Formats: sequence, C-alpha cells, structure tokens
Amino acid sequence: MAANMFRRMFGGDPDRSPPNAPAGDTGLTAAYLDADRRFSSLDEDVRTLSAQDPTAPAVRQWPTIRDRFGGATERYLWVSGSQSGTRPPTPQDQAATARELTDLVAVLDRFHSDHERTLAAARGARASSAAQEQAARVAAERATDRLASPASAPYLMLRPVIAATDELAEAVRLLDGAQDVPSRDTASVRVREAAAALGAALDGAPTIGQDAQRAIAAAGTRLQAVRNRAEDLRDTRSALLREFSSACSADLVDNDQIADREAAAAEHALAAADARLREVPDLALEQVSAARDHLETADNAVDAVTARLRLLRDTRANPQAAADRTRFALRDAQLLTVQKKQVHQWGSVLDAQHDRIVRALDELDRVHPDYWKYLQTLADIDRMIDDAVDRMRGRR
Repeated sequence: MAANMFRRMFGGDPDRSPPNAPAGDTGLTAAYLDADRRFSSLDEDVRTLSAQDPTAPAVRQWPTIRDRFGGATERYLWVSGSQSGTRPPTPQDQAATARELTDLVAVLDRFHSDHERTLAAARGARASSAAQEQAARVAAERATDRLASPASAPYLMLRPVIAATDELAEAVRLLDGAQDVPSRDTASVRVREAAAALGAALDGAPTIGQDAQRAIAAAGTRLQAVRNRAEDLRDTRSALLREFSSACSADLVDNDQIADREAAAAEHALAAADARLREVPDLALEQVSAARDHLETADNAVDAVTARLRLLRDTRANPQAAADRTRFALRDAQLLTVQKKQVHQWGSVLDAQHDRIVRALDELDRVHPDYWKYLQTLADIDRMIDDAVDRMRGRR
C-alpha cells in the first residue's frame, strides 16, 4: 500500500484506493483522504511547473512538504492497521495522527495560496498540452486511416509514402513516451507535422510518374544547354591565355574536363531515371535530382571561366576602380576607429592595409601583370577590414 502511494508521489500512476481505516474511526480516514486529495492535486501542478521552471519557488519548497506528507502517510498506515510497526497503535497515536493530518491540510492550503498564480498557470499549460496532444492523436489517426484505405494501396511502396509513414510512427512513439508538458507539446507538434506530411505524400503519389516524366524532359533540355555552352569553353580558355598571364587562370585549367565529366554523369542519371519511370517513379525522381546536381556542377565550371575572363578584362581596363572600392571601405573603418576611440588598437593595422593596396597597384607595372593576384590581394584586404569593423562594433 505504501509503495503504491509513493509511486503516485513520484510520478507514477495514482492508486485511488484509500488505506484501510481503523475500526470505527471514519474521521481519521476522512482527514487522510482530505490531505491526500489536496496533495495529489498540488503534486501534479508542481511537477508540471518543475518541467517549465525548475527554479521556481514553489518547486524548491515542495520537497519538504512532499516528505512531510510521506511521513504522515506512513503513520496513518500504521495506526490504520495497514502497516505493522514496532508496537500496536494506541488511541493517543490515532489522535496525534489526526492532528498531524489536520496540520498538513493547513500547510497544503497555505502552499496553494502562496503560489496560486504559478500553479494555476501550470494547470492551464497542462490543459492546453492535453488539448494539443488530443489534436495530434486525432490527426495521426486520420492519416493512418487514410493510409489503410483501398485508394492508397497502389502507393504504399513509394519511397515518399514510406518515409512519411515511418516519420509519423516515430513521432507517435515519442509522444507516447513524453513525460512532461514541454516534451509533450514538442512531440504533439511533430505528430501533427508528420501527419500532414503523410497526407501530402499520399496526395502527390498519383502524379509522381507525370512529375518524373516532366522533370526528365526539363533536365534533358538543360543538359543540352550545358553542353552547348561547354563547347565554347575552349575558346574562352584560349582568350584567357592570350590576353593574361597563365597564373590568372591556373585554377581553372581543368574546368572543361569537369564540365564534360559532370554532363556525362547527368546523362547517365537521366537514362537511369527514364528506365525506372514506369515501375518506380519515385526512384526516377531521385535520379533526376542527382542529374540536376551534376548539371549544377557543370554549369558552375563553365560560368567560372566565362566570369573570370570578364572580370579580368574589366580590371585591366580600370585597375584603379577595384582599389578605390577597397580604399573607400578602409577610410570608413579608419573613421570608426576614431569614433570608437580604438586608434591605439586598430590604427596601425588599418594603415598597413593602405600600404598593401599601394604595393598591389605597383605590382601591376610589369610586362605581364597578374590581375588575378591583384584582385585576390584586394579581397583579402577587404576581409581584414570587415573583421576589424566587426570587432570594433562588438560583433565578434
């Protein structure tokens, strides 16, 4: 009997059967049940509050009252004859226990009065959480009912449906195991989202084949466009080498090979997608996604060479423009050092960046200037300026 009571006290299922009363003493039983009713209600509120705010005054004070209730229960069990002791209880023991229970009721009432607002908020949160949980379980039940319907049978082996089903099962499992209000709320949200995702997967299942067919066609068009652009890549690389030193495009020397390799990989993925279109259209879509990734890499390889030629030509036409942009950022940073009174910390660092700009411009006065190195130097100066500004503003 005592073990059941303590399971209730520390979060287990409550045992609503009262201990046996001493023969002919219903007043003592009534006193115990009165205290037990108050304690059970408050204990549930405090456990809810503890999950929300473990440092709340009510949470810190509750263990003392809980221990007091436990001791009073032990003594009640003894005088009621439900639990043996070192000696038989006397009428005086019964009277003392009744007074103890009456005092305990007063303590519980005072605790409730002292913390009424926070405990009421905890009860409200628990009620709201219960409503959210109910809504989540209803959503899960509706989603699984739809999954079990004959109309869904043709789509049960599609990967999006399988993944959504697994996610819903895991979300419900977490909700079943949630022990407090915050975790139940989080799990309830996840269940609702998973149920909605399963509904969306079932909604989209009938058109997966059509979607995959359109995606294959679109990716095939893009593949041809990438290959057309890649054919011009050798001419672009040749222009880079004719007009600028080899160091200006050394990092792009393999881009034509990269573009060809990635285009071939995309073609292979699209062929696999087309082969799977009828039997496993969801896998066909995955292959299309892989093809898009390869096409993106191929596109980037082509764009990098074209963009480098354009950037180098612009820089050659007006190298001072790039330096002026960096100088402008440097002047702003130097003004900030004065405003923030940090000249002693950042003044020499920023002055050094000015010297680097001057040296970078001077290095262009050669037979084969390295405009790419020049731009990289300015970019590094810009990063150092940004870092200094962030530190002066306390962002790092």
